[in-house]
Amino acid sequence: ISHDLKTPITTIQGYALALKEGMVEQEEKKQRYLQTIYDKSVRVTNLVNNVFDLAKLENTTPQFQIQKHDIVEFLRKMAAEFYEQIEQKGMVLDFNTTVNKLDVPFDMKEMERVIANLLSNSILYNQSGTTIKMSLFEQDDTAIIEIADNGAGIPDELKDIIFSPFVRADTSRSSDGGTGLGLAIAKKIVEGHGGRLELVTGRDEYRTVFRIFLKK
Repeated sequence: ISHDLKTPITTIQGYALALKEGMVEQEEKKQRYLQTIYDKSVRVTNLVNNVFDLAKLENTTPQFQIQKHDIVEFLRKMAAEFYEQIEQKGMVLDFNTTVNKLDVPFDMKEMERVIANLLSNSILYNQSGTTIKMSLFEQDDTAIIEIADNGAGIPDELKDIIFSPFVRADTSRSSDGGTGLGLAIAKKIVEGHGGRLELVTGRDEYRTVFRIFLKK
């Protein structure tokens, strides 16, 4: 937390001081400094919010608004929301389901956060040409959601700790990447629904496969 907060705050302080003391004269450069200050402040806010959310999920009983929803329609809406981002990066979205309608009890707002995190990671950490696959199928009394991609994959040394706080799938990225808390929060949310979130390994076609299990 200290490192992830210190880096953007140091940048904010340095750029703000330069502007305050009139060290930046060119208007274009001023605007660039101001944009950087804003971007870094947003990152700090997101980090603080995520730390707070994770602390709540770990130390209190989650108060979810769980109701039955058609999870097929829910996933279609999530796919539609991310379709433009996926297309803009030159990726392909493959959506498929073995059922046309399936009512499952879940908190729509919180589950949106889980799916959004998994899709965002696939977009962020992979290159153009990657296929992202969203699947839904049933197994006995359980609905199973898969978010998979055939991109770069997760390094072997991170697979066992990928759901731990502050672990990033691409450790070479700068501090402008994610906070490393998204998957930890997603796992807690799914567990709060009585389900589980797993990273599936050993699949050749899709190197990264996350699977969500929810009771029907």
